[in-house]
Order: sequence, then C-alpha cells, then structure tokens
Amino acid sequence: MKKGLLVLAMLSLACNSYLLTGCSEKRVLQSELNQSGGRFFVNGEPFTGVAFEMFDDTQLQFEEQYKNGQLDGKRKSYYENGQLFREGQFKNGMQNGIWKSYYRNGQLHSEQQFKDAVSDGTWKGYYENGKLEFEWQFKDGKQSGLWKEFYPNGKLREESQFIDGTLVDKVTY
Repeated sequence: MKKGLLVLAMLSLACNSYLLTGCSEKRVLQSELNQSGGRFFVNGEPFTGVAFEMFDDTQLQFEEQYKNGQLDGKRKSYYENGQLFREGQFKNGMQNGIWKSYYRNGQLHSEQQFKDAVSDGTWKGYYENGKLEFEWQFKDGKQSGLWKEFYPNGKLREESQFIDGTLVDKVTY
C-alpha cells in the first residue's frame, strides 16, 4: 500500500509526462481494479480513467484507458528501459485500429490491424534492420489476398494468395 501511495504521489507531481492523458482523468494502479462480468470496477463503480502499473517506483510498465468499466482508448506498454514496447487502441473492450510493436532499440517490429478484436486489414512485420519481413492481409479474421514474405536483405522470398482463409497459390523464390 505504501508503494502504491508513493507511486501515486510521484505521478501527481509528474503527470504531464505521461502521454495518454493530462491530470484531469482518474489514475489508479491496475491492481486496484476489480473485474466482474468482463468489466472493471473501483469501489463498486465501473471505472473510467487510466489504469497503470510500474516496473518499480520510477519506471512505467503500461497504461491503458477505461470508459464505463471497459478498456476504451489508448494502451501503451514499455520495456524496463523506458522504450515503448507496444501501443494500440481499444473500443468497447476490444482491440481496434492499428497496433504497433517495437524492438528494444525503438525500431518498429510490427503493425497489425484489428476490427472488434479480429484481425482485419494489413499486418506488416519488420526485421531489426528496418527491412520489411512480411506483409499479410486479413479480412474478418481470415487470411485474404496476397501475402508476401521477404529475406532480411529485402528480396522477395515467397508470395501466397488466399481467398477467404484458403491458400489458392504459393510461389517461393
């Protein structure tokens, strides 16, 4: 409890350094949330605000926005060195939009698109050298369209064609 109070006191002094919100939204440690029926509560009320956790007293592990007891808004998580690990959006408790993951050095690792927590749209993965590793398409959670995979030097390794989740053609180079 003392650690939680210390963290909250530190955050009240430094709250402008956090990217999700200013100081106006309620902030609680994620461990203070109670979950029931797929919703999150504080003191018996559906939580609206930002929940977070820390690696230690000085380093943020993640923060996420809630509205009426559901994840709704931005979520960001970090490596222990403070570098951004993953970021994305929730809407009504489900992943929505583009989610990005990063290597420890800050280089983009992957981009994924979701609609109502289902893969939908383009997914891209990158080698640590920044070159494209793969580019995949999804529609309603199923593999769709042209999928490409690349060697670390950037040359095309494989192309696959999917229709409604079924592989219809594949070429390896």
